Amino acid sequence: MENIALYTHQTDLDVLKNLLELYFGKVKEANRTARSASFSVAVGKTLFSKGKTLTFNCRQRENYDYQLNEATDAVTQNLVGMSNMVHQLELKNKDTWDKMLAKLATINTEIAVLAEPNFVAQFSPGLNMIVKSLDALVFSGQNNLFPNAVTQGFYNKDLEFLFDLAKNESTNNLDVTIKSTFFDRHLSAFEEGNNTEISERQQARKAGAMEMLQQMSIPVNGGLPFTPNASEVKMRSQDEIIDRALAIFICSVKAEGGDIEQSKLEEIGNGLGILDKLSPKEKAFFYNETNDEQVRINLLWHYEALWTLFWALGFINEQYAAPTQICPVEEIAKFVISNGADGMRKMAKLRDTDTILDQLDLTYRCHWAVVNARIKGQESPAGLEPSIVYERHYALNWLTCFQNEDQVLWDDVNTPT
Repeated sequence: MENIALYTHQTDLDVLKNLLELYFGKVKEANRTARSASFSVAVGKTLFSKGKTLTFNCRQRENYDYQLNEATDAVTQNLVGMSNMVHQLELKNKDTWDKMLAKLATINTEIAVLAEPNFVAQFSPGLNMIVKSLDALVFSGQNNLFPNAVTQGFYNKDLEFLFDLAKNESTNNLDVTIKSTFFDRHLSAFEEGNNTEISERQQARKAGAMEMLQQMSIPVNGGLPFTPNASEVKMRSQDEIIDRALAIFICSVKAEGGDIEQSKLEEIGNGLGILDKLSPKEKAFFYNETNDEQVRINLLWHYEALWTLFWALGFINEQYAAPTQICPVEEIAKFVISNGADGMRKMAKLRDTDTILDQLDLTYRCHWAVVNARIKGQESPAGLEPSIVYERHYALNWLTCFQNEDQVLWDDVNTPT
């Protein structure tokens, strides 16, 4: 038996059943509920042979959506896990990376396709058209459909290879489709007064961010959700933020290369009392256990996340620069070396939660605009630098324990848009 998994935003299971009837004829249905069903078809069936069968075991999210919020059901939990897995792959092609993370958030139906005895040639034309019709994302290992697969990987609706778990990459031809009804549902819930948990502060924050972006000629999406209310957020402690800033600093310095020897870097790190606070990926890089060039590049970009933490700690001005130009790395280095860990702890004054959430809301909407432009093959609007926007969003989501995940390591922060 061979199998693949399909992931689609389609919510009507009868659409799949009708497609199966169109391409294969008689469909056997079993275990039908409001959110699941099993459909099977056969080819080559005769009086003396049961033929070859395809079975489609379908299950859906408890609440249809276009974003990954509370993982209250098995499908959403699986999608969150897949999103985290893709996030950790750190693909070199950020276009593919962003599209895949956006695509996973829109999925509402998971379909396990089982072929008995395997994916024979008679299945291919109908199966190909079903995948295309459902605008499905395909996850598969090596089988008759994908004989050249090295390991498990993702394929688009045209069965073109996107990337696999070994980080082999190919096309970035991936469509991201969101039904307008999902936006409408969120908006109507607010408009009809079902917004008891949405405070005036949240409403003002969203409206202010959208107005600011419009003034900067940056596209806005009114359907994006509100950022949390301050009372709902568990902030990282001031000492924890300083430790994280110092950890980013020492690893980013190493990522720069230059003439600083390892022994000197370790001396600086020990002086800051930070080497035992490095994340797993940071430790592997800092102690030369990995020489992955992409890891080095990512750590260099983390200077921008560090700059955001500096802002949150009150080390830089109330209004720091728009995410269009890289942060002043030399100023960061001078500040850390001249003040040290103790001096930074004495100087720090963590901004209030609402102020940090204001910045998160603005950055979140900037990130959506950047990703939206990339998906459409357009330049980032208003000179926004995608990597800077991403690093700011990353740091702010970590600061505010995104989705109440206060135990999530720095390496594993999620930044859905």
